[in-house]
Amino acid sequence: MSGISFATIAWGFAGGVVPTFFWLWVWLRNDHKPEPRGLVTLAFIGGAIVVPLIIPLQQVIYHWIGHHTNSMVLIAAVEECAKFLMIALVIFPTRFIDEPIDYGVYLVTGALGFAALENMLFLLNPLQDGNIALTLAVGNLRFLGATVVHSVSAAIVGISLGIVFYKGTFFKIFYSLVGIACATALHALFNFFIMKNTDIAIITTISILWVVGIFVTFAFQKLSQLYTPHRY
Repeated sequence: MSGISFATIAWGFAGGVVPTFFWLWVWLRNDHKPEPRGLVTLAFIGGAIVVPLIIPLQQVIYHWIGHHTNSMVLIAAVEECAKFLMIALVIFPTRFIDEPIDYGVYLVTGALGFAALENMLFLLNPLQDGNIALTLAVGNLRFLGATVVHSVSAAIVGISLGIVFYKGTFFKIFYSLVGIACATALHALFNFFIMKNTDIAIITTISILWVVGIFVTFAFQKLSQLYTPHRY
């Protein structure tokens, strides 16, 4: 991607990053006690930083395994674990994780930061080639598919941790592992069917993803309603 113009980067940012702010609003509006903007921004940037860190690992996986089912699962697991670890290391130790929904809020924010930079990178090549039709197609697919799977997967992990908010460390570790496993399975299935690159597969996959997303969003909302926030 050498020699990419500033205009291309700017349009890539507009098409890849800006739309994720809509999904960020969709998820964060469930939090009745808004989080500090600085910490939310840090989570978003932290998620974006994960992208260049795992790209070399993804290339190694494709080199040794190829574009097979096993590589789809492994790459999904790497992404979900990396996103989780970034937020767990940077955000979880702070005093602002003071109610069950907070895990999900910050994990989803980090996942959307990841999706934002990933979307931008996917858009740079068609933008550089001046292929407007492909740029719009990729942008729409990322907005309706990849960005949603990243946020929904993160929400699943956040819900798992929120359920055991008042439990001990063992339960939190166990439930986080269960959540990551479920998130990885959803992400891997999405990758597998999207890679088929047929209209039927893409439409079916996105439709199923949105159905799952609706249930996860409902659970996310219930999590914020069932527990009384700690006010300090």
